[in-house]
Amino acid sequence: MWERIKHIFIKETIQIRTDRRMLMIIFVAPVLQLLLLGYAVNTDVNRIPIAVLDFSRTQESRELIQLFKNSGRFQINYFPESQKELVGLLDKGEVWVGVEIRSDFAQQLKKGKTVPIQIIIDGTNSNTAGIVSGYMNQLLQSYNLKLLQDQVQERLAGVSVAGVVS
Repeated sequence: MWERIKHIFIKETIQIRTDRRMLMIIFVAPVLQLLLLGYAVNTDVNRIPIAVLDFSRTQESRELIQLFKNSGRFQINYFPESQKELVGLLDKGEVWVGVEIRSDFAQQLKKGKTVPIQIIIDGTNSNTAGIVSGYMNQLLQSYNLKLLQDQVQERLAGVSVAGVVS
């Protein structure tokens, strides 16, 4: 078997040497493709159209919405009034992401509990959906970190005040 491969290799080497155009096709074309496509293909997704259904309408939910706006990745295009309207926007392709914030969002946060929010991502383009999902996870993790920092600062402020008052 190795003998056959060796003869094929020798034959192809002779063929490439006799035809200089073949050399261009074999070596130059892939290098050009690597260079051009390496710079042309961009997996960065920006200005993702989203709709936010905010049942809470509190300062805490507005802070979360502002975080979406300030991220530079998301563009809030719609504030639907119902789940049906939110799903309709997703079905029509007018938004890629739908975010639903529950009515008890602020109360649950103040109690220190975990508050689920619903995020619906249009999966028509699975690659883009995966990237958008990653962006959403990063954004929500930074929001959670901010909440934890605020809680720690409040507790530390309470301890220092208690120490001064005594």
